[in-house]
Amino acid sequence: MTAHEDKTPAGSGAQAEAVRFVPPRRRRRALLVVGTITIAVVVSLILLMARGPDAAGTAEGIVESTLAGLPDGALAAADVRAAAEGLERALDIHPESERAEEATGLFQRRVAQQVEMDTLGGALERAEEVLQQASRSWPDEQAFERDGPLRKALDDALERRRLSRGAAELLAAAE
Repeated sequence: MTAHEDKTPAGSGAQAEAVRFVPPRRRRRALLVVGTITIAVVVSLILLMARGPDAAGTAEGIVESTLAGLPDGALAAADVRAAAEGLERALDIHPESERAEEATGLFQRRVAQQVEMDTLGGALERAEEVLQQASRSWPDEQAFERDGPLRKALDDALERRRLSRGAAELLAAAE
């Protein structure tokens, strides 16, 4: 029988055999395992990149460390500045952090209460320093503005103090 009789081209048998080469089972299995692992790694990396860093956890940690670093008693201007910077950094990292917003509000109220107590108690220099730092830290907060209620109360207390010192000097001079 010739190649002409069985209706196949003469050189096609070798070509068909080369095209249909099937690797041994072990090699197929190894390629399948490597392919599966590669796909799993790529998918894991994509998921990690999509998730990003744990911004909420980082912001929570900053809020907790900031609040833990505050003194129990009276706040100095440096304490107000450090706490305001820490809470602002937490809000920069995770703007939707309810804990950071809540802590900022609580801390602002604590500063306001301290300024009021210092004003009433006569610690006017400390009240003035804390109020100045608070107004720089939260420039859009109405309570700390130039014509806000805390500033007015402090100005009134400073005026009363000045008047009482003047009266004491006049009494001392009259005696």
